[in-house]
Amino acid sequence: MTTSLHTTNLFSHLEGADRDMVDSALIETRTVFPGEVICREFRTPDEVFVIVEGIAALTRHGLGMGTIHSGDAIGELSLIDDMVPTETVTARTIMTLQVFSRDHLAELIEKSPAIAIAIARTLARQLRQTRAVYNPAGEIW
Repeated sequence: MTTSLHTTNLFSHLEGADRDMVDSALIETRTVFPGEVICREFRTPDEVFVIVEGIAALTRHGLGMGTIHSGDAIGELSLIDDMVPTETVTARTIMTLQVFSRDHLAELIEKSPAIAIAIARTLARQLRQTRAVYNPAGEIW
């Protein structure tokens, strides 16, 4: 199955040379199976993943924190803030992942403002979703 990066939430706004740079940074497409850990909390990942297909569970200290699915990324926050992930990501279904070298994407962020903005947009969307869950009434904190 061939799936374009351009349909994922993380890189959907990229065009031209920026799109080509991200395409060239793709290491592989990987299949993972239910129960397989993709990323462990408090361990620096070497890779960043984009979920092409499937659902993964997020846990912290063994407690459920939510799910992520097709179009979402794994490891993008650590790429930006250079800190270890605070959640473990485990496949709930058979998943197809696009795998990127963390170091290669970091280089692309430095070279291309458009790539940096694409990742920042994804992080902003995730922050808004988190705020909506923890503050459903829209109260000012």
